[in-house]
Amino acid sequence: MSDTSDLEYKNSLNLKIASRDNYGRVVTRSKIPIEVKPPIFQSFTHIEVSSKLFRLSGCIIPGFDPLKDRKKDCQDDYGIFENPSSFLVALFDGHGTNGHIVSKFCKDYMESYYLSNSSQFEDSPKSSIDTMIQSCDTSLKQSQIDTFLSGTTAVVLYLNSQGIHVGSVGDSRAILATIPKILNEPNPAIKSTNRYTRSIVPTRKLQAIALTIDQKPNHSQELKRIQNSGGEVRRIADELGNPLGPYRVWVKGGKTPGLGMSRAIGDKVAASIGVIPTPILNSFKIYSDLDQFFVIASDGIWDVMENIEVINFVEKFRGLACSRQLTQEFPAKLSNSTIARLLCEEARYRWFGILENEDVCVDDISCVIIEITNIDSAVNLIGAKNENRQANEVFNSMAVEGVVDVKRDRAARNDPTRGSTADIGIEFLAEALR
Repeated sequence: MSDTSDLEYKNSLNLKIASRDNYGRVVTRSKIPIEVKPPIFQSFTHIEVSSKLFRLSGCIIPGFDPLKDRKKDCQDDYGIFENPSSFLVALFDGHGTNGHIVSKFCKDYMESYYLSNSSQFEDSPKSSIDTMIQSCDTSLKQSQIDTFLSGTTAVVLYLNSQGIHVGSVGDSRAILATIPKILNEPNPAIKSTNRYTRSIVPTRKLQAIALTIDQKPNHSQELKRIQNSGGEVRRIADELGNPLGPYRVWVKGGKTPGLGMSRAIGDKVAASIGVIPTPILNSFKIYSDLDQFFVIASDGIWDVMENIEVINFVEKFRGLACSRQLTQEFPAKLSNSTIARLLCEEARYRWFGILENEDVCVDDISCVIIEITNIDSAVNLIGAKNENRQANEVFNSMAVEGVVDVKRDRAARNDPTRGSTADIGIEFLAEALR
């Protein structure tokens, strides 16, 4: 595909799936036809806050098993909730058997909580987000939903006249695209062996600012809390003892929950060994002469795209994408798709390269894109107060087994479970712990 006119995503294609021996060498490749499903939910709206007009588009694309051996419910969900002087976006990525039920519960709970406590959000946005998320966790665990080995991530972005306020639990993520202070810095080179990845050159260079921090169990503070609570952090190993995928949280000496994050909503077993629902909170000013758009997404996107790749893609195509209709048509293309759907389709397209080399399911993919639409194209950068707004790095990386670069530990490469939880021996340990 070229950068512009040929941007389209079909619903059927043939993949060449690799079969490997015990040493990881490719033995054969089998041609397998696949057909993907359309989005299960989309939205598009305009919201005005303090004389700024925001355009919001969202999309959820279900994951799937290319070999059709495993039934997979879509566990991503999101909501956009509006008051006269503010709005709140909440996005969830469920995991475990009841992850889809958990994520819907959290969406409904936070909608009701936000609309019932709007004045508190206006006066104390960060503490309101904190209270909302932790009370959601309490209500969930007191409900009839089985959260023994099920839970969800959460990213909450609240926008009012004072700026943006973000709370995150887990490894879903929010980023901001802004005009950089130094315009002549080169974009970082993104190298990939995935043949379904292409370089997107945006019409102008933007900077990606991380508004959240992925909460992983091999961060030193998180690791210490988990160990002090009786849990352990380790990676899965293959038959030859080679470590696979990310670090995960386990009951000491046990086979569950295998959770790939250090904070989550729900997850009763994980909660008993130090996994907490406490969000990491940040607040940021908005500079309307610099800031362009926000992207909130589940790891179905972040596992296959770097922050700057997402920014470049959205910037390249958002002005060309359709903003007048929501369709499930294929092929998805600029003339019939919102920018949110196009980003989700691009992520799914890149997942095909992983499918060809690994026996995994495609993850659920969801995002909400918030564009600031009334920006003067003639930007005056002189005197702009664009201070360092990267989310505070409250964690230090710590290797449990050797050196690990936490910021680059994105996808569970070659991990047969490749998900937030590792479903290994669940029946065995679940019975023992009940």
